[in-house]
Amino acid sequence: MASPAAQKSAVGKWHIRNSFFGKNGEDVPLRQGDLKFGYKHIQDKHPEDDTALLGWIDDTLEDGKYEEDEGSTVVRNRTATGKMFRVVFTEREDEASKDGRPVGIITAFLE
Repeated sequence: MASPAAQKSAVGKWHIRNSFFGKNGEDVPLRQGDLKFGYKHIQDKHPEDDTALLGWIDDTLEDGKYEEDEGSTVVRNRTATGKMFRVVFTEREDEASKDGRPVGIITAFLE
């Protein structure tokens, strides 16, 4: 059994900070994440003020051009590209989340 600290860390990784929806109804949560995905990854690699970041994500998912990334047939990421901003997300679910929602946003950044 995992230690209490490890259990707390796993729960924090899957915590949803904000919920977004794509223009076709895609469920795109922004999870707390870690340095590999989500909010922590974005702030580590592409730091932005929260108000601006959340607005840009929302605008890009609502009005951006969507593309499916080429790659593995099992797990595909999707990219929404706006005028100045890009959001990469996956609709893949991971049982570690225990909430039945997709992993969601992997990264987001100004271009």
